[in-house]
Amino acid sequence: SWITPERDVQGLGPGELTIDPVSWRETPRGRVPVGWEIRIPGQNVALTVAAPPGDYWNLGQFPYWESPVEVSGSHQGRGYMELTGY
Repeated sequence: SWITPERDVQGLGPGELTIDPVSWRETPRGRVPVGWEIRIPGQNVALTVAAPPGDYWNLGQFPYWESPVEVSGSHQGRGYMELTGY
């Protein structure tokens, strides 16, 4: 969904949003995607999202990858990435 500054919610249909992994990191627990390109052409959004160097595995009962991310491109910012199933 796309949420406008006025808080209106607009559904995104097939092909209106793409999320593609562009870089990977080899870790002791396996290979994980750590760089992504996110595009929403109808909203002029083209982002690159990247995790900093490091090993961010949470090794609890169900291990998963979690890390901070930097966002660049049409918008800038910081965020959080959590990956399961890797």
